[in-house]
Amino acid sequence: MGAVNIVRKIGRILIFLLIFGLGISMIVGAIKDRTELSKPRAKIEEMTADDFYDGRFIEGDIGEIWGEYATMNLSKSYFGITYDTQTTAHYYLMPLETSYDLEEPKFISLSVYNSADLELARKMAYEFEECVTNFDSGDIKLPESVMTMKGKVSKLRKDAVPLFNGVIEEMGFDPETSALPYVVNVGNDGSGVNLELPIGIAVTVFGLISSFFAIVRGVRGR
Repeated sequence: MGAVNIVRKIGRILIFLLIFGLGISMIVGAIKDRTELSKPRAKIEEMTADDFYDGRFIEGDIGEIWGEYATMNLSKSYFGITYDTQTTAHYYLMPLETSYDLEEPKFISLSVYNSADLELARKMAYEFEECVTNFDSGDIKLPESVMTMKGKVSKLRKDAVPLFNGVIEEMGFDPETSALPYVVNVGNDGSGVNLELPIGIAVTVFGLISSFFAIVRGVRGR
């Protein structure tokens, strides 16, 4: 029983330390977001490949979306059985407007989750597909829809990179020169940062105090 109690105490301390670490990461993330929000937002239609970096807040008008290539799913599991799978975001391919005059265009990903934005993204992808399909016949109808958005740039998830590169390669472009490993999270306008900082502080304080008392109880043998 003594060994079991020791393991339980160590486990309790580790859990509280993890909570403390989570709070610290939330504080750091909130501070970074506040710093970025203090800068002018870049216009996505004016951005080049060198203008993208992790954590940047942007805005502007998107004139072309080339189709959906992946989804982000969240699932629950019970004894290895997966259930209640929900799609939390849809990944779309988008060419940079500033790269149209280059030998090979540059592409980034759009992450869309809001129902209204998703409906518009699907409509824009359909319009582009129709434009390409009718190109040879001469019955060309350019895409008309425009998505006016605010969003945040982040690194593309590692598990999405092969899918992203594969789609670009299928279209006849070289991922080495055309694929930018970033995703624009449409709808993430930074408005939640005002809550993120106090929540992060509260989680950090809780984790710190709980860890302290768990260590003290462990030393006293309780």
